[in-house]
Amino acid sequence: MLLIAFMKVSLAANAQKISLSKNNAPLTEIFKDLRKQSGYDFVINKDQIKIAKPVNILVNGDDLISVLNKCFEVQPFTYSMEDKMIIVVNKKAEQVKISAPPIDVKGRLVDENGMPLVGASVGIKGTNRKAVTDDKGAFHFSNVDEKAILVISFLGFEEKELKVEPDLGNISMIVSTGKLDEVNVVSTGYQRLKQGASTGSFILIDDQQLNKQFSSNILTRMESVANGVTFDRKATPEGRITVRGLSTLSGNREPLIILDNFPYQGDLNNINPNDIESITVLKDAAASSIWGARAGNGVIVLTSKRAKSGAPFAVDFNTNGSITGKPNLFSLKQMNSSEFIDVEQMLFAQGFYTAQINNLNHPALSPVVELLNANAKGLISSQQLSERIDAYRQIDVRDEILRTNYRINDRMQYSLGIRGSAGKYSYILGLGYDRNNSELSSLSDRMTFNSRNTLKLGSRIEVDWQASYSANTISNGKAGITEIKTENNILYPYLRLSDNLGNPLPVPKAYSLSYLDGLSGFLDWNYYPLNEHQNIDADNRTKDLMGSFSVRYTIIDGLKASIQYRYEQQRNHNRVYSSPDSYLARTAVNLFTQISPSGNIYKIPKGGVLDESHTIQNAQNIRGQINYEKKLGKHNIDILAGAETSDVESVYSGNTTYGYNEDNLTFSKVDLTTPFPTSITGEQSFIVAPTLGFSSRLYRFVSTYAVGNYSFMERYILSLSARRDASNIFGVKSNDKWKPLWSAGIGWIVSKEPWYQSSKLSYLKIRGSYGYSGNVNQALTAITTILTTGTSPYTGGPVSRFDQFRNPELKWEEVRTVNIGADFSLLKERIRGSIEVYQKNARDLYGGSPTDYTGVPVSSLTRNVSSMKARGLDMQLNTFQLDGEFKWSSTINFNLYRDKVIKRNRASIAASSVVGNGDLISAIEGYPVYSIFSYRWAGLDPLTGNPRGYLGGNVSSDYSAITGTGSTINDLIYGGPAFATIFGGFGNTFSYKGLSLDVQLTYKAGHYFRPDALNYNSLYNSGVGHPEYSQRWKSPGDEVRTNVPSMVYPSISARDLLYTNSETLVERADHVRVNYLTLGFQIPQSFLKQVGIRNLLVQCGASNLGIIWRANKKGLDPDYRSTAILPSKTFTLGIKATL
Repeated sequence: MLLIAFMKVSLAANAQKISLSKNNAPLTEIFKDLRKQSGYDFVINKDQIKIAKPVNILVNGDDLISVLNKCFEVQPFTYSMEDKMIIVVNKKAEQVKISAPPIDVKGRLVDENGMPLVGASVGIKGTNRKAVTDDKGAFHFSNVDEKAILVISFLGFEEKELKVEPDLGNISMIVSTGKLDEVNVVSTGYQRLKQGASTGSFILIDDQQLNKQFSSNILTRMESVANGVTFDRKATPEGRITVRGLSTLSGNREPLIILDNFPYQGDLNNINPNDIESITVLKDAAASSIWGARAGNGVIVLTSKRAKSGAPFAVDFNTNGSITGKPNLFSLKQMNSSEFIDVEQMLFAQGFYTAQINNLNHPALSPVVELLNANAKGLISSQQLSERIDAYRQIDVRDEILRTNYRINDRMQYSLGIRGSAGKYSYILGLGYDRNNSELSSLSDRMTFNSRNTLKLGSRIEVDWQASYSANTISNGKAGITEIKTENNILYPYLRLSDNLGNPLPVPKAYSLSYLDGLSGFLDWNYYPLNEHQNIDADNRTKDLMGSFSVRYTIIDGLKASIQYRYEQQRNHNRVYSSPDSYLARTAVNLFTQISPSGNIYKIPKGGVLDESHTIQNAQNIRGQINYEKKLGKHNIDILAGAETSDVESVYSGNTTYGYNEDNLTFSKVDLTTPFPTSITGEQSFIVAPTLGFSSRLYRFVSTYAVGNYSFMERYILSLSARRDASNIFGVKSNDKWKPLWSAGIGWIVSKEPWYQSSKLSYLKIRGSYGYSGNVNQALTAITTILTTGTSPYTGGPVSRFDQFRNPELKWEEVRTVNIGADFSLLKERIRGSIEVYQKNARDLYGGSPTDYTGVPVSSLTRNVSSMKARGLDMQLNTFQLDGEFKWSSTINFNLYRDKVIKRNRASIAASSVVGNGDLISAIEGYPVYSIFSYRWAGLDPLTGNPRGYLGGNVSSDYSAITGTGSTINDLIYGGPAFATIFGGFGNTFSYKGLSLDVQLTYKAGHYFRPDALNYNSLYNSGVGHPEYSQRWKSPGDEVRTNVPSMVYPSISARDLLYTNSETLVERADHVRVNYLTLGFQIPQSFLKQVGIRNLLVQCGASNLGIIWRANKKGLDPDYRSTAILPSKTFTLGIKATL
């Protein structure tokens, strides 16, 4: 029988015709070519690779066995053939001495997710006995020495040695750190490509990398590990994502988010990170232009975990708990209480507050001004005044609110996954639950469900269906530091929230406390932030339901047709019930109460106020596509073409209900159309319903597309793509409705050339691409639209206004991208990486353009009149310094970026129109999009401490001329870009046996920022103090140690403007921060098999560890606005298990 089996294998091998032309080629390279031409797999261990000799061979149409014999004739080993496997064996095998009764050995190989590894090689060390794992990953040996060692190897995984045991159970293999890019598979949302066979620029982040972090937002896990991607936290607390910087001036700046092949229209917080298998970032035109007119800012493709054919039943469980410290409110730049009181006393003496005190609206006054006014009226003595003010000097509101309102944030995450297969049906199910108790005691819950199923109907039809649901609820919490400000946005630094017994104290909100104390017949009108949260029941509920269905049909070998459909509905319900005891309800009732001896008249009835709003968004996508993939000799062809349509409809409705009773669900009608006298001034005013309104928006897109990929001899690569998009929001003329976009790319794997003989640079691929993508601002439209804003109280009819004016020439923005890159491996793959240079030219960008006022009643319209360009360099290195029992690997991301405005219409060239806009687009032609422009600084006047600038090249203190219309952009000094021109990350992974440590750093450099500074006008009028007050100029000679101007009264706005926007305040923004640190321990398999667990990982981590180096000497974090509360450190403990 063995002879017959061998003859069958030999006949099959002889039937294979091989053509090779290699000169001094590594044996492993020969194996790769033979595997591609014959379909046979090769098994060789590391020791054999080390002693393998280079091969010189030239054959054309020879049979496989003949070619193998020629390859092995110079080698110190030979081969054996088993089924479709060619196994390298030693010529002189050393037999293991048997000193004890032999045993039978069995086991099962699985990957880190518990999936079986089919076709792996398992050998007994020192012998030529080998086995290949079956379709369940299992292997078996009989009559084995009990002291023998198994050697296990599989392509793409680390080789492993184990002492034999009768039942080894599940043996988990670890993915090899030397895995080549050509093995990685990336998803574009339309097709899956081997990264090595593509010409585009992709970044792949797999679940192993994603699972090193614990954030509940999937995209934030990209930070520091995704090359070319940055997060701007001055725009939003979570960070606005940019891929390779900017591609627009006024359009949408967000990258397109794709979830499982279609644009995701919902809230990203609805996605459970445990359901995501990988993230692919499409950076250049060859990678992203298939997404057409919405891909100008890059594309981020999320791929959820999918069912795998033949997978055994498995259960994955993941849970972790995190705690986050109280926020550091002292990072907020605030004057100390004593200095703030000194300023208030000075202003009171100057009569600054007289107008406010006598104002018929009785606006809120600070507690100190109330005391000063009481003393002036003789209501309290000077001694009482001094004692109370001295008590206020000792108070810091940050201490107060940290003690009473803030807490340690705690969060729990749970995830359960079930996966498996039965015959031709495979499935995966994911359940998740997150609970977060915020630093202000706001509770949030997120429940997620995701199911993905695949069924093969015969050999030609495959059906895939998916359903997901998420429910996210956020409730109200206590008042934060920003919520205890007055209605004029003033935060008094010495506020007390409670007395010595813990009873709530009122703080100024809308009206003077002394005025409110003198009222009678009204409800208590004071604001008590300490317990106001108890009077409000608020929650925001978001539900996202998504279902998709696809059918793939194999027409003939290599030709497939598919149709895909997805429906998504997101519902948001925001409900705020302010009870009768709430400040909002009491204020609403009091404001329109008419006091009468015969009984008060309430135009707004006593009771609660209910504000509700609903938003429903429905999105539908349908796509038909044909794929042709075929290998014809030395030619590989992969072509797809299709068409798709999508529409997104969003409907909003809101209502305010007065006199609402939560217990019996009753309410009272309020007359919104009749003006009533207010109780404060008696002036006539309408009652306002804040959330009342309705709106509806509909966006439609229609597209056709085609993609072609071709390779010759698997080393010359060509890719082409083309797409046409149309939308209902653009184009009045037919030619303007459709936007054609395309790309082309070429690649050359140099290391596969026969003449290539470098052993140090074992892999080298050069690639380039050129193409166009687009961008769209859905807030714009080409036709006139009218917005109805409510009901007129005068006519009872609708109130309408123009929303958009006729703009028939409006069209898509266009981004042209050139990308040249190289992928490489050095020193036996100890160093792997890529380096790319790119240039983006964006034209037809949105910008303001003067218009004929007789045509439309506005002076300018948004048109396609601007342009910009950007260029940069992306480099990623993966290094493997140590690869023994102790392993050390690193990932280095290094990025350079520069951009420049080419064309931009400006409504004004006055210096004041751009100065101070470091966080905003300055858009001056010839300069970066985000730039720091400043007034030139000439120092302080040594006699007065007044700031000085330059006017006409001369030192001047004419503030009105320097900062007014007499000063133009040309009079400013350019300080540098406000967007990082150098950025990246540096990550290290250390592992020893089952223990691992990951440390990730990020850095930014080459940019500048201007922090907030002391502004006397803001201090006097808005109560905005600054710690610089203590450093101000006070007497001659101080100008040597400080640049903070002297205090003057009255304040001079132009004087403040010169200083706060001067070059002296500009700081370098370079910094390095620790993004996260994760420690993991893999529980040994020898223990797990006794308790029936396949895999168990214990992790602990720390994130938001802060800056470890910064260029500025003021201790500022340049990634955040001066008014932002910096995130606190987070510590997490969790486990991941597979049963």
